[in-house]
Amino acid sequence: NNSKSPSPTTVIGNKIKPTATVEPFQASINFDEILYGMRPVSPITHPSQDLNFSSDYQEVKNELERTQEENAGLKQQLEIQTQVNSELKKLLVASVGTDFQYRLERLLRDKSRYEIEIQILTSKINDLLEE
Repeated sequence: NNSKSPSPTTVIGNKIKPTATVEPFQASINFDEILYGMRPVSPITHPSQDLNFSSDYQEVKNELERTQEENAGLKQQLEIQTQVNSELKKLLVASVGTDFQYRLERLLRDKSRYEIEIQILTSKINDLLEE
């Protein structure tokens, strides 16, 4: 006595053909998973899919946390760099201002000296003309 049930068969004419039920094909990956790397939540879940989704979710969550921490660090660096740039601008303006002030003072001294020299030379010319 055979304990296995025979597979379903169909008799057509004098030929016996086995018949089988075929499940419709269901892809194990969908469009969202290809684009976003995540499987959408579906009402029909299998335990292995739950584990995959849970680990995928945890990976994405960890990546998000890491990215947020990196973003906070970059914001802090940007704030510090902005402060440094502001201080450098102030120093540059002060330096340029000091340089211009020095040049202006030198030009004014030179002008005064030239005026004195002109007066002396004019006086000498007048003395020579009078003689």
